[in-house]
Amino acid sequence: VSATVTVGGVTTNVIWYYVTHGQLGGILPSGTPAGTGTITVNNNGQMSAPAPVSVVQSAFGVLTLDGSGTGAAAVYDANYQFLSPSNSAKPGDYIQLFGSGLGPVSGDETEYPQTQTNLDNIPITVKIGGVNANVVYNGRTQFPGLDQVNVQVPTLSDSTYGCQVALTIQIGNFPSNPVTIPVAANGGTCPAPST
Repeated sequence: VSATVTVGGVTTNVIWYYVTHGQLGGILPSGTPAGTGTITVNNNGQMSAPAPVSVVQSAFGVLTLDGSGTGAAAVYDANYQFLSPSNSAKPGDYIQLFGSGLGPVSGDETEYPQTQTNLDNIPITVKIGGVNANVVYNGRTQFPGLDQVNVQVPTLSDSTYGCQVALTIQIGNFPSNPVTIPVAANGGTCPAPST
């Protein structure tokens, strides 16, 4: 199985993470230009019809605990412990968010480990509970196609703390998927949601 993406006359090959009977998962190479184009899949010599694709420079998608793309973010504290209702973040804590789509890098994206690259030229804004968070790193991890955003949790209004505090990442005109994280004023167990 292979797949090619053609944008602006440039064709790149999708880098596979997995291929299953019903789903393909891969990385769009950094060498793919931004713009509109097509993607075509070749399965044992059978070519699919070209499907339209739109490629942008940067648009971050946050990983979620249930894999649906919404709800609780798969987020860690600075000690690599999952945030949860019993392990909430508190103002001043540093947290780690993971996902994909920060933007292109140079180098061979098929190799592990990748060179961790801070993409600090990307205009990124992170809001937690509607308050801007200080972004301390946004770039590649050592895994191909996996990006990381590290932020410091801001002080929130008392009514904002809870187990499902909204978190958004915006790059230019492109907001991330809507996710939540647990935040308590003093960490530990997050406040129960109001009825």
